[in-house]
Amino acid sequence: SCKSCVAKKALEAKKNGLFKPILVSKPHEIVGLDFNGPLPKTKTGYEYILDVMFIPLKKLRAETAGEAFVNQWICIFGFPHKIF
Repeated sequence: SCKSCVAKKALEAKKNGLFKPILVSKPHEIVGLDFNGPLPKTKTGYEYILDVMFIPLKKLRAETAGEAFVNQWICIFGFPHKIF
């Protein structure tokens, strides 16, 4: 390729997307969930963290995460409009 073609392709390269704010109308309308671990196991057997309110988990399973989210988030704050 010639220098001008390479330069043109560089200008036409697809640009990365920009972060867009997530607009909400009330607290806890949208909740994001994420997992961290495995971490060093605690004396009581926890080795994962469900990042909502840093909920400790003994097992990284959907059932465990669901129970923790219901018991330690929904029962306190109610159902979010959206979970991502």
